[in-house]
Amino acid sequence: MADNAKQNPDAPAAGGAKKGNRWRAPLIGILIIFILGLGLGYYIWEYRGNGPRDYKQVLTEVIDYIATLEHKNRGLTQRMTELGAELATVKAELAKTPQEKAVELKSLDERILELEGERSELQDEVRQLRQRLKMLQAELEASRVQDVRDSAVLRTTTE
Repeated sequence: MADNAKQNPDAPAAGGAKKGNRWRAPLIGILIIFILGLGLGYYIWEYRGNGPRDYKQVLTEVIDYIATLEHKNRGLTQRMTELGAELATVKAELAKTPQEKAVELKSLDERILELEGERSELQDEVRQLRQRLKMLQAELEASRVQDVRDSAVLRTTTE
C-alpha cells in the first residue's frame, strides 16, 4: 500500500480520506452560513449607508402602528359582541319547539289580518275624504263663479 501512495499522491490514505479535504467541507459550510447571515442581517435591518437612523421617527411610526392596531382591535371586539348577541338570538330561535313556533305563527297571522282590516278601513276613509274634497272644490268653484257674476252685476248697476 505504501508503494501505491508513492506512485499516486491523490489516492486516499489508509484512513480513506485525503488529508487536506477533511477540513475543507466544514469550513466551506461555515463560510456559507456566515455570508447568508450577513446578507439576511442587512436585509432585515435595512442597512443604510447614507447616515444614522432617525430613531425618533421610527418610534413615532411604531406608536402610530400600535394605535391603529388598538383601534382595529376595539372595532373587532365590538363586532364580536354584536355577533355574540345575534348568535344567542338565533340559538334561541332554533331552540323553540314546533308548538311554540306554531303559536307564534298563528299570532302573526292574526296580526296580519288585523292590519289588513285597518288598511281597508283607512282606504275607505281616504276615498270618502277625496269625494268630500271634490265636492268642496266644486262648491268653491261655483261660489267663485257666483261672485264673478255678482261683481259684474254690481259694476253694471253702478255705472
